[in-house]
Amino acid sequence: MHRSPVLPLLLVLALTAAGCGFGDSAGERLMEEVAGQAADEDVDLDMDEDGMSIETEDGEVRFDEEGFSATGEDGDVEMGGGELPDAFPEEMPLPDGEVQMSMAGTDDDGEQIQVTLVAEDDLATLEAFLADELPDAGWDVEEEAEMTVEGMSQRHVAVEGHGWEGHVMVQQGDDEPPIVNVTLVSS
Repeated sequence: MHRSPVLPLLLVLALTAAGCGFGDSAGERLMEEVAGQAADEDVDLDMDEDGMSIETEDGEVRFDEEGFSATGEDGDVEMGGGELPDAFPEEMPLPDGEVQMSMAGTDDDGEQIQVTLVAEDDLATLEAFLADELPDAGWDVEEEAEMTVEGMSQRHVAVEGHGWEGHVMVQQGDDEPPIVNVTLVSS
């Protein structure tokens, strides 16, 4: 497996170019040449008003208004906010709320998903959700933990079912809305 140590450099260069207004074709060609020499391979940099992509023979990285995605021979990952990932299992119940962050990725071990949302319900309602909705939807609750530290209450359950295993965590601090975090790995 060939891992290019230059990818972080390419990202910094591309972000710098975007910040400096190098979105025109001459600026893109200059950045491609600099990045290509640094990576010792061909680099295709595309920047426009919708986002930016960097492509090499090893893969592609893309930034746009919907988030970030990277694809390569070892797998792929997508990060964004506002929506559930396409691979999110429909069998996983979620409380009402606004998705703040989502991530989905694949590699040789399978799929991974993480979703964080700000819930509309209070912590007591969410704890009942964990106790009732998950088992009713066919999820085995493997472990449970609960703690409160310095005004932050947290409830955590390990779940397995529907070809996935992972964790559901509900937390709420003083004067803050409850946060629900779901992390799943295909089993």
